[in-house]
Amino acid sequence: MLFQSKLKSGPPPNYLLVHQGSNDLLLIPGVELFHQIKFSFLRCKVLAPTMTIIWSVMLPHLYWHNAKSARNINSARKDVNRKVKQYLKTQGGLVIRHPSITPTEKRLFRYDGSRLNQLGNSVLLNGLQLSLIHI
Repeated sequence: MLFQSKLKSGPPPNYLLVHQGSNDLLLIPGVELFHQIKFSFLRCKVLAPTMTIIWSVMLPHLYWHNAKSARNINSARKDVNRKVKQYLKTQGGLVIRHPSITPTEKRLFRYDGSRLNQLGNSVLLNGLQLSLIHI
């Protein structure tokens, strides 16, 4: 685990920002993905108990490649985000939302409809930076 190896070379961080890709929802059912995320957070907290975990919500897509049902994938994305938010609330963690990145903002996405373009990445990174400044 990368996090564990990084702890060997220095003190634990005060914060850990996690931005999980929503593409995993095409491979793993939402419930299982949530449990994997929760388990990863638990391992990190065991290794660095004073660290605050920050969850950057999974982003929507314009198009879900290879999805049988885009509606089901988007529903699972929202469900995982909600469950992670509820879990982190009990653990003293934080959540960063990205309200300006929506499927209606087509100009933020690449031609494939599932990844952000340069403008979308700038919006994402600026949102993260502003959120982190206010912590």
